[in-house]
Amino acid sequence: MHGRLRGRFGQDMVIGWQRCARYGGDNLETEPPLDEAFETFRLRFYDGTSLRRETEVSGREWVYPVSLQTVDFSNGVTGQARLEIAQKSTTSQYGPALEIGLGG
Repeated sequence: MHGRLRGRFGQDMVIGWQRCARYGGDNLETEPPLDEAFETFRLRFYDGTSLRRETEVSGREWVYPVSLQTVDFSNGVTGQARLEIAQKSTTSQYGPALEIGLGG
């Protein structure tokens, strides 16, 4: 899986990712085929080793509103803040997680 913090919309974070093929490898010139009955991803937000929020989303972009950021990171989003994104499978639960740093 490939992902990044795409930027900010005001103070909200826009996070986007591209899934990888589960079977048969990736072709970087085309979108990998969806080998699942659905497309669901688990997002886990951490402050260091402390899990602050977990949510499941469908689609490959999510806006992390500043209202949730202030609840999850009361001292602000620091260099210890990170996100893990994992694709859900109908056969094997979640795949390997992609880790993205959130703080600066």
